[in-house]
Amino acid sequence: MEQEIRGNNNWANHYLQRLALLKDFEKKVGEDNVPDSIKEEKFLLDNLVNKLLVQSQNKGYNSVRAIGNDGVSIRCSKEEYEEAKSKLSKVQGENGKYITEADEKSFNDNFKWDSIPSHRIGAGAGVEAIEDYIKNELDGLNISAENYMDYYELRNEIYNALTAAQMNESKNKLQEEADHRIEGGQVPVVSQSTFKQIYDNAKGKVKAMFSAIKNRFNSKNQDQVKENEEDERE
Repeated sequence: MEQEIRGNNNWANHYLQRLALLKDFEKKVGEDNVPDSIKEEKFLLDNLVNKLLVQSQNKGYNSVRAIGNDGVSIRCSKEEYEEAKSKLSKVQGENGKYITEADEKSFNDNFKWDSIPSHRIGAGAGVEAIEDYIKNELDGLNISAENYMDYYELRNEIYNALTAAQMNESKNKLQEEADHRIEGGQVPVVSQSTFKQIYDNAKGKVKAMFSAIKNRFNSKNQDQVKENEEDERE
């Protein structure tokens, strides 16, 4: 089993390194100039990482456990896994005109995790603030397979918060429209939906997540530094 886990991590790290390269390319050309094939490759890479690091840990009743030809443990069908790799290979061929082998070899990012940014999505954060966080900080993080599950958990919480914020702002807009619409001398009453409950639950949960995960990553980073120092002394 350990060998299978290492195989999954090795391939996931390979895909994550390529994702970091694509992110770097996007920064250089600007968001409005990113080719569709680059966006498609990012989607496929993320899908494969998900299969290797998320689905492979799923112990649901309907999960299918199979061993891929490249020595990994997967819980999707072998055909689905191989199809995703085939699509990735094709689109990477197309993207050779944007990112050359020399570019890939000279890319120096080695999954350097600088810790969770100090920015917080706290109580009352709106759609724009959360979208900016996702775009400028969360999506820009370069991670390793070993850190991926913590990142995956954080990303899910942030997108849940975004959905809740969108719902909340939509509710507020409806309320504002109702406040300006008078029928028969009375302001229509807009009943409170579940939006506020969802939002209130999400915002507190996200705030706690940031604190807990940042502390966890800082602890991991400190342990890694100690290991590196010990290796150097040896």
